[in-house]
Amino acid sequence: HPIIGPYDEPAGYVVVECDRPDDGWTAEDDEPTDQRFDDRAVLRQTFTHLPYHVAWLDRIGRFQGCNPAFAEAAGLAADDEILGLRFDDLPDPDATVRALGGGLDEETIATAKPLVDQRVPIEGPDGSLSRLSLSRLPIIDRHGAVTGVILLAEDETQRDLLERRLADAGKMEAIGHLAAGLAHEINTPLHFVGDNMTFLEEAFDEALPLLRMAADLAPTMAEAAPGGPEARLAAAIDAADLDFLVDEIPGAIAQTRLGLDRVSKIIRAMKEFSHPGGDEREAADLNHVVENAVAIASNEWKYVAEVALDLDPELPPVPCRSAEIGQVLLIMIVNSAQAIAEQRAGKGQGTIRIATVATDDAVELRIADDGPGIDQAVRDKIFEPFFTTKPVGTGSGQGLAIAHNIVVEDHRGAITVDTGPTGTTFVVTLPTAERLPDDDG
Repeated sequence: HPIIGPYDEPAGYVVVECDRPDDGWTAEDDEPTDQRFDDRAVLRQTFTHLPYHVAWLDRIGRFQGCNPAFAEAAGLAADDEILGLRFDDLPDPDATVRALGGGLDEETIATAKPLVDQRVPIEGPDGSLSRLSLSRLPIIDRHGAVTGVILLAEDETQRDLLERRLADAGKMEAIGHLAAGLAHEINTPLHFVGDNMTFLEEAFDEALPLLRMAADLAPTMAEAAPGGPEARLAAAIDAADLDFLVDEIPGAIAQTRLGLDRVSKIIRAMKEFSHPGGDEREAADLNHVVENAVAIASNEWKYVAEVALDLDPELPPVPCRSAEIGQVLLIMIVNSAQAIAEQRAGKGQGTIRIATVATDDAVELRIADDGPGIDQAVRDKIFEPFFTTKPVGTGSGQGLAIAHNIVVEDHRGAITVDTGPTGTTFVVTLPTAERLPDDDG
């Protein structure tokens, strides 16, 4: 501290020396207490609230600490109970903790190099599958010696699912742009064909009485003037088989009309599906969403099943993101069609029934098929990411997991399955009123 002289000049200094613990103190510690941070407290708070399992051991494998998530997974009542224990001493370690005790700590200690993001699959006590990212980080003192290891485990199952959804969303966006362009290109000539069919239909209706009259008079004309113009006209009418044309042309026009209407319906569904809208939920007609999904997925089901719709005409609007619910329906319809195809293998068509039902405060979508059903042993796993009963290379195990996430997490609804030896019914329940993320149900 300076000593001030009579003329306000520094006349000397008083130096006070004191011992402080070697705790990383710097001159910044003289700042007001609300400006300083306790490094150890910050570190502990960080470990406590990280969405990981974290523990640290000394170089001979004794735990020196852990965060609450690791303690719970190890079967301990509190994180301080782990001090001095080894992996073999943990009372009830779960699959995550067992995966961290995989014997690679010696390599980390010997090389002083971190092992980061080692991905391993694990199976929970209920048979559910998860994917972990494991890391082992060396603890190095100021002399460069490795004194221990920090263990971290992150459950990447939900992140992988989110990444898959984002990837699918990107693909769907690209397909949507392509579909919109194709729909526009097809729609223009389709209008020409439709307009021309209208003209042909009206023209034939006007000409039909004349054609019928000619067919009726042909025999009389041939008899009245053999060898004359009338006879030649009668012969031409007979050669043209006018009676057949009069009977068949109206039916051909009607079938063409039906085909054009079907193509137009698919084009409209493609255009709506390719414009999913924004992130906000909007009141949607679920019957219309069902019809669009059935039209778009027709190539999946039309060769193996018939689709029967039982849509409630009094169904109330539902606040939702209709493109996402359409995606759920597509997943369900394709799954049903594939199950039926696998079971029947060319032995006739099955049936997919889709119904909408209004309840007191929700709307139910019911998708039922008469396929082989789902084995009871795996029924509780079908909504888990990466779970599939299909052969390797033919199923990602993501479809139903994505559908579950869309319905339950994004729309605060529910999705259940009822299955037996024959047939499976999925019930998707969507609330008719907005629910906040923390609402019950």
